[in-house]
Amino acid sequence: MLNAANWTARLNELAAEANVPGAALGIWSDGQEILAAHGVLNAATEVPVTTDSVFQVGSITKLWTATMGTPSASRPNGAPYLYMSGRMAPRVG
Repeated sequence: MLNAANWTARLNELAAEANVPGAALGIWSDGQEILAAHGVLNAATEVPVTTDSVFQVGSITKLWTATMGTPSASRPNGAPYLYMSGRMAPRVG
């Protein structure tokens, strides 16, 4: 069984570590829904994040596609790296 308090605390920890002003988290597992919110939508207005907040993501797909399609000169086989959670990890597959 998922524990909403644990996930809310974890979201707060991760957002603080990454200096993220606001974030929302949704988990659906085995028929159970967990929702958590952290911080503000905009640092200037200080409107709080709720589980119903909408974030303006922008156009990141082009950047992601270009990054994943560019071979890395630092890897002998030319395979790209994936960047996740602040760490570089070799691409699998």
